[in-house]
Amino acid sequence: EILKEGCVDYIGFSYYMSASVKSDTGTDEGDGMSGYSRAVKNPYVEASDWGWQIDPVGLRYALNSLYERYQKPFIKSIA
Repeated sequence: EILKEGCVDYIGFSYYMSASVKSDTGTDEGDGMSGYSRAVKNPYVEASDWGWQIDPVGLRYALNSLYERYQKPFIKSIA
């Protein structure tokens, strides 16, 4: 009951890397489920030393979307 009546003060999330997907042609190769999608490298985004692709434009898009939807300040953690 308390949670139902409450309201959040801020939104928190962690951002580690971006992920790109493309439609799958039905093979079992790659990530994801056959016939749906699979993970692919984005040729326009550089990778970190760990091989993680970090997309500043995608991060900004996510932050704007969260703010537009909830109108709350957010706390982000970037690895």
